[in-house]
This record gives sequence, C-alpha cells and structure tokens, in this order.
Amino acid sequence: MKTKIIGILLFMLLISTFTIPITGKIKMERITWSIETVDGEGDVGFYNSIAIDTNDHPHIGYYDFTNGDLKYAYKDAGGWHTTTVDSGGDVGLEASIALDTSDYPHICYNEYTYANGDLKYAYKDAGGWHTTTVDSEGNVGYYTSIVMDSSNYPHISYFDSTNVDLKYAYKDSGGWHTTIVDTEAGRYTSIALDANDYPHIGYFDSTNEDLKYAYKDSGGWHTTTVDQEGGGCTSIALDTSDYPHISYRCETYRDLKYAYKDAGGWHTTILDSSVSVKFTTSIALDTSDYPHISYYNYNNDILKYAYKDIDGWNTTIVDNTYSLTLNSIALDTSDYPHISYRGGENADLKYAYMVGPELEIGDITGGIGVNAVITNLDTENALDVNVELHVDGGILGLINNTITETINIPPGESETVKTGLLFGLGRINIVVTADDEEETAEGIQFLIFTLI
Repeated sequence: MKTKIIGILLFMLLISTFTIPITGKIKMERITWSIETVDGEGDVGFYNSIAIDTNDHPHIGYYDFTNGDLKYAYKDAGGWHTTTVDSGGDVGLEASIALDTSDYPHICYNEYTYANGDLKYAYKDAGGWHTTTVDSEGNVGYYTSIVMDSSNYPHISYFDSTNVDLKYAYKDSGGWHTTIVDTEAGRYTSIALDANDYPHIGYFDSTNEDLKYAYKDSGGWHTTTVDQEGGGCTSIALDTSDYPHISYRCETYRDLKYAYKDAGGWHTTILDSSVSVKFTTSIALDTSDYPHISYYNYNNDILKYAYKDIDGWNTTIVDNTYSLTLNSIALDTSDYPHISYRGGENADLKYAYMVGPELEIGDITGGIGVNAVITNLDTENALDVNVELHVDGGILGLINNTITETINIPPGESETVKTGLLFGLGRINIVVTADDEEETAEGIQFLIFTLI
C-alpha cells in the first residue's frame, strides 16, 4: 500500500509541471511608426543624437542652424521639453549625446569660427548645465561621438581637420586628456566602450576610402582596415562579448553595408543596394546582440530602418515626408527602436518610435488547462504579437508552466492561447501578457481540471 501511495505521489510530481507547449519565433512585435515633431522653431535638428534613459524616455542633443545654438530636448510623462544649452557663438554642430547612470545628459559638439573649430563638451547635473572647451589646438571637433564609462566619465572620438587625424579625448579625476589615434584618417568617427572601459572606434579613411577600426587595450592603440570598399557614415556598437559591429556606406555605390567581428575575424555584407546612403547611418544592438540600423536614402529622400532577427535582415521605411537627413538610433529596455532625425519641409527636429496595435486580453478560462483570448482592437493586422501564458502554484508549488508563442491577429478578430493539459492540486496563479498588455487571474487545479 505504501509503495502504491509513493508511486502515485511521484507520478503527480512528475506530471505536475507537464504541459503541451506551443512555441513561436521571437521577432519585432511593433509594426508601425509613430512620428512626432520635437522642435519646429527654425531650421533645427541637422546634427542630432539620441539616447534613451532608464525609464525609456528619449533625450536628444541637436544643432539649431537658425540661431547657431546647441539645444537639448527630452520627453517625460508631461511631453517634450526643449532648452538652449550653449549660445556662445556658432555652437552645436556635430552634436553627440550620452547619458550617465543617473540619466543626466552629456553632449560633445563643435564650436565653429571662420576656418577654425573647437571641441566642446556640455553636461547637466543637479546644479544645471555646464560647458567647457576640451580641445582647441587647430581646427578640431568634427565628426564627434561620445560615450560614458562605468565611472560616469566621458570619452570622445573626433576629427582634427588641420592635421587630418583621428583624435580621442577622455576625462578622469585628473581632468581632460587628448591623444592622436590615427593619422591621415578619422572622418565619421563613432566610439563605444567595452566591459573594461577600453575605447573602440569605427571611422573613415578618406585618403584611401576605407573603413577602419581602432581599439585600445593594455598594450595601447591598435588600428586595422576592415573594408577597402567603404567606410563613410560610420557607426559602431559592441555586443555582449565586446565584438564590434559597424554600419557604414560603400563609397563606390553608396550602398548600406554592415561589418562585424567574431572569433573568425571580420565579416562584411551589403544590406541595402537600392539606396544612396548619405550623411549618416546609426547602429544599436539589442539584448540578443541583433543589430538595428537607421539610415538615409538620398535617392528617394527616405528615412529607412534595417534590423536583423532570427529570420535574417529586414528593411522598412520610417518616414518619406521630405529632407530626412541626419539621424540617430537608440533602443529602449524592450529593444524597440527610437530614432531622431531632421525632417519635413520646415527642417524640424523629429522623433520616430515603433508602436504596436491596440490589444485586449479578454476571458481567461479553465477546463482542460488554461485558455486566454487575445483580441486585436486595431484596424490593422497585429503581426508577431509576443504572448506569454504563465501558471504556477498548487500544493507545494509544483505547478510552474510558461507558454510563449508569437501570433498574428487580423483586425477585429481574436486568438486563443492555451496551456494544454495541466495536472496538480490546489490554488494557482495565472499571468497573461500580449506585447505590453497584462492580465492576472486565480484558479483551482483539481487533477486535470482547471477551475477559474
């Protein structure tokens, strides 16, 4: 008798976590773009750069061409806020922004006077905005890029036009330091830091029209040629293994290209040959190390977006409403893209982000397993909706099942997600998510029957 009881208990333990799974592919769930005008006061946004804070709010540093000022915009629950950061001369060209661990903005930029430029730096803290000149030796401060290290110190790559050099500046407790990284090269610089706070720079060798890459380690600086068929409009990001990924253009045909390095070396590919890439490309990597790139199609005056997922590369149009030049991309904590750019007939600073359809999680019912109804309330197809159905609880907490799948829902229609067979005893907790929507429920599991 004891053996039979023990056998029944072991059987219940074994199948209490059993389910018939339904799986799908993880892809970008968002399908449409929402576009906002951030600043329309004059010709603004020609040089712009975006960063996303820990609350998924965008921050943009940009140049006001009409007034020759450096400006800054950010969005919170109250909407957009804009301010002039520096108005001392013609300032704000080549703006690049990064946020520190407290979400304060740091911006590097160029102050231009006739045939001369300085590298400048602005940052905000609890006391307000502060500006300083970092490098004024010659005509410097072009093609700037900024990143913050783990101690909240800034690191900047930039171009010295007087000597045609790639330069690098960083700040520590001793103040600012500048150095030459490469000579006869250095346009279109882009910087990233690895896990040890060492800098990695992608840039353009305009003398040879090559894409080049420089990095620093304990042994000093190292430079290499990545692609002899391109390198302008460069942007760099590092993956979770500190390997570099670079977006850029082919100088011969103006195609959008992408290069990345792994243990096997460098790999390059053409992503979009239907365009004439001009001004900038911008790259960011998601939490799965997939690249996301924004870029400008000069032939058709279109802002485009390319991203890679488990199925390969995808490209889409973000905006085609005129004069969509310089752009910058950043990803939020859910890996959704946010893009700042200059666009519209009035040369406004604009902002685009991906939005999904309006979804509703309806009835959560029991029976044989748990069933949840997801309804698309929108007038467009809800494509690649990421759904998760989680059930846990029961005696000794032995029920613990999570079902994930990706579904498509036509407008006005519904789809039902099911766990399949569950087995156990006792009270259970149920959580259903569909993209950003979430609903919870409680129920009772009685052997193979679920009561809600």
